[in-house]
Amino acid sequence: MRKLYIKDQEVIVTCSRNVDWVGFQRACASISELENECLLIKKSSLVLISQKENEYFVVERMNTDTFTLHIHYNILNQQVYRV
Repeated sequence: MRKLYIKDQEVIVTCSRNVDWVGFQRACASISELENECLLIKKSSLVLISQKENEYFVVERMNTDTFTLHIHYNILNQQVYRV
């Protein structure tokens, strides 16, 4: 779990067991780079965050009183099939 502050808004970031510590660090860096776009995520919605076309993060905004983002998956580019 990590607390980020984006535009004076406290954002709590958690992750599932599917994401290792290094992936969690990169996901937190990607979320902090988004700034305003991150704050537009509605409750109970899933988004796919891309980090420089190297990997993708499946992130859900939890339906809680606080602004909580939960990272479900860290998908590497080699695991993505393009059609």
